[in-house]
Amino acid sequence: MPEVLHKYWADVVEHVHALGFAEGAIVAKPEFEPHLSLAGTYDRFPAIDKVDVLIIHKGLIVEIPPQRLGEAIDALAVTFANEVFIVLARGGPVISFDSKHLSGWSKVLDHAFEPEENPDYELQLHKDSAGRMPATYVGDGRVLLETVYHHLMVVPGADISILPHLIRDGYFDEALTSVINGMLRPGMTFVDIGANFGTYTVIGAQIVGPQGRVVAIEPVPPIGQMLFETVAMNGFDDRCEVLRVAAGAEDGTATIFGFGSRQGGNTLLEHIADDARDKLGQEVTQHEVPVRTLDGIVEELELTRIDFMKIDVEGFEQQVLKGGRKTIQSMRPTLLLEWHACFFDERGNDPRAYYDVLTEDLGYELFRVESGGKIRKAKFDRLVSSPFSDILAKPKD
Repeated sequence: MPEVLHKYWADVVEHVHALGFAEGAIVAKPEFEPHLSLAGTYDRFPAIDKVDVLIIHKGLIVEIPPQRLGEAIDALAVTFANEVFIVLARGGPVISFDSKHLSGWSKVLDHAFEPEENPDYELQLHKDSAGRMPATYVGDGRVLLETVYHHLMVVPGADISILPHLIRDGYFDEALTSVINGMLRPGMTFVDIGANFGTYTVIGAQIVGPQGRVVAIEPVPPIGQMLFETVAMNGFDDRCEVLRVAAGAEDGTATIFGFGSRQGGNTLLEHIADDARDKLGQEVTQHEVPVRTLDGIVEELELTRIDFMKIDVEGFEQQVLKGGRKTIQSMRPTLLLEWHACFFDERGNDPRAYYDVLTEDLGYELFRVESGGKIRKAKFDRLVSSPFSDILAKPKD
């Protein structure tokens, strides 16, 4: 045990003894051997069911075989961390990810894992910047632009969250665009909940073609009107229906809060609107909008299948899932959702409940969307240690 790090190492030994796992079920650096009875080391890693404790040296995590590390993260919980080590153990008190010694946990893991290729991923559309029409102001605060997929879009000119990317690059969020572009196929049904002004709606409508179907749900009245016009301008109204409602847990009405210059953040949750007003200086407008359940919408539209569903509702995801449980359980679509720390922070929304609804109640396996549309398995500990993740949820069955 190196003398210069003696305290850091000794604290780990004390913690493992306190857990009652000092004998035989521990994987760690061999330097711990005089003080703990090891079942293996990083290069001699036993089957995970033989391991009760994994002591991770943060600087040497790349020495642990990625498959074994992933199995350990799934099976064990974080019970201790200091400047040098993280301890995963079977049982014992789980420490908070607010701990300063876990602030870089997700980055540590990113060095240990390479993203996986998405087996369902095959691009249907390809970028083509040649001959793109310059963005043009068309009055009433609206801008007409052309994307790299040669879709025309009407968008709010005051927006600074999405519009600048569409003007400069011709697309928004390359990773999500790639996932949607790569997973949809002709003839599929795509439901876009929280469609905003249609960035992904029109991509989906082109891919699924006239034999497919798109349902775009957008409750903010002025944004819903622009979405309707965008769909019509591209000739997609033969396959795409725009519903100017919010999706929720039950039918009714609700107040939606719209942001003046960050239209991607429009929300049904008042505390998020308060934060946008107080912290970002956003002008917030309010609209009373109808709320429908996904199950009710599916029944009304007589949908017989949903292959892919994007849910981007700024913290309202659990309510959407609750109102669409029957549909999700019967049709088993692949889901694309958000995980954002501000949806849970001291607001009574439990991140574990959200995770369990997806993985246990609905039976989905979760993946984080990485650069270029690659995916990485997303376990609870890693999600709560990261401020934001886009999640691809695939049915387990």
